Amino acid sequence: MTLSWQIHEDQHPFAINETVAEHRYHAAESSATEESAVKDVVEAALAQAETLLDRNVTNASLFFMVTWSPREGALTLSVTDADKAKDAPDLVTCRLAALNEQLQEDGESAYQDFIGKLQFWIKDYLSTSTAFMNYSLVAVFTDASRNRCQIV
Repeated sequence: MTLSWQIHEDQHPFAINETVAEHRYHAAESSATEESAVKDVVEAALAQAETLLDRNVTNASLFFMVTWSPREGALTLSVTDADKAKDAPDLVTCRLAALNEQLQEDGESAYQDFIGKLQFWIKDYLSTSTAFMNYSLVAVFTDASRNRCQIV
């Protein structure tokens, strides 16, 4: 799936009052709600993040973090350090507002099903990605805080 990526300097385009100096957000939006279309969007975001690995990975890099924010309905991908405190300069974020609205209407069970599928899609994509395998990064996922990550 082709997404239109826009670059936002120092300001997360989908998070309220989140200003991060010296960061570039490569952002896109999708109205996908069907499972196959959402999977395509997730894979497009992962592919976009792959293109940024060379400039994002440093000696201090340890994690490739994928964050789902239920408040904004946004998926954010970043390379971060061992403490998960300092992200690399380029982050990828994709808002799925229609999907998020549908998940909120459908309840907790539908949300948990989606999170399980999302984690599987991420693992499936990254485990076959030659570009990702060129780096010694640990892929982690969270839909809560950065301190509550799961290895993908």
